[in-house]
Amino acid sequence: MLYQIFKLTHKNQALNEKMLAFQDLDVRENAINEAAEALKARMTALGVRKPDEIMSKLVDASKATAELDRLKVLMTQKDQELTALVAIEKALIEVAGQKKGADAKQLILETMMSFEQLKKLVVDPADEEAYSLRMW
Repeated sequence: MLYQIFKLTHKNQALNEKMLAFQDLDVRENAINEAAEALKARMTALGVRKPDEIMSKLVDASKATAELDRLKVLMTQKDQELTALVAIEKALIEVAGQKKGADAKQLILETMMSFEQLKKLVVDPADEEAYSLRMW
């Protein structure tokens, strides 16, 4: 009985926190809308002919900047993966030169399988975000 009360109280608190977050989002959205209207009025007062178009271009530029930042992070991650692959390739070439035949093939296969297993263990941040979005 006490556990159920605790569980319901905890759930109630979590729901209250979510509700406050949504209210905060509403406040932010209203502030953004008011700022947009004020900016539009100011541009109109300054004689700008198409303030909506200019604001739309500014939003697009902001989105492009955010996408550029995301791509830079992705490029850094891929560069790190490539560096790791180059190191593995060098090690395999060295071992292949030292060992002949079946031993070298076996080592190469084991290394490649280990790398594939490591890739499965490491979660790409973009994949993790997409997964968490699908869960909701």
